[in-house]
Amino acid sequence: GPKSIERLRGILKDPAKPANLQILALEAIGRTKNKPDAELIRPFLKHSRPELRAEAISALVRVLELEAAGPVEQLLSDPDLGVKKRAVAALGFFAKKKPELKQKLGQLAFGEDTEPGLRVQALLELGKNLPEAEPERKILQDQLLDLVSEGEGFGHRMRKRFSGSADQADKPKLAALDLLGKIGDREAREVLSRVKLAGKELASKQDGVLNQLRLRLGA
Repeated sequence: GPKSIERLRGILKDPAKPANLQILALEAIGRTKNKPDAELIRPFLKHSRPELRAEAISALVRVLELEAAGPVEQLLSDPDLGVKKRAVAALGFFAKKKPELKQKLGQLAFGEDTEPGLRVQALLELGKNLPEAEPERKILQDQLLDLVSEGEGFGHRMRKRFSGSADQADKPKLAALDLLGKIGDREAREVLSRVKLAGKELASKQDGVLNQLRLRLGA
């Protein structure tokens, strides 16, 4: 009711309140979807604590919907990976309504300088916003195949030959393989069957995706 909402607003206005209480207040205020409350939420996007910045993203998205895209996109340069991942997830939520955000997801997913955790999140969001037109699907497929093949030269394979699990740099490849299993065509199956991936986890995922493609596409 109104009294409870006012108490929540009071928590957000008081910087002396504990962070965990402010997180709960942000989450609750966000769910009320009262647009004027955006002005209470915005300052938390610059809060010193990353968990509050992350929760502010979700709250602002609920309150402002598409209008939150601009402020959220600015947090892609946040120093905390968790905050950046929350921002990418929010952009993925808007991508169907704002095509330029889908392009941004692609830049993050396929940028070799993007940190692995952020690439994975961007790939997950692309998976929720798959292209319907064949030319776009083919472009995405080629980008995924290029990502999977990154750095898979002989020396790289030898260094990782006896590795039992994927390191951070392999996580985007695992996410790309998952996506190829969903959208890949016969050409993707053929290319993927020729790639030699280093590391047991990647090789196992590759085999699983190839089997998935065979089942989906037939012989």
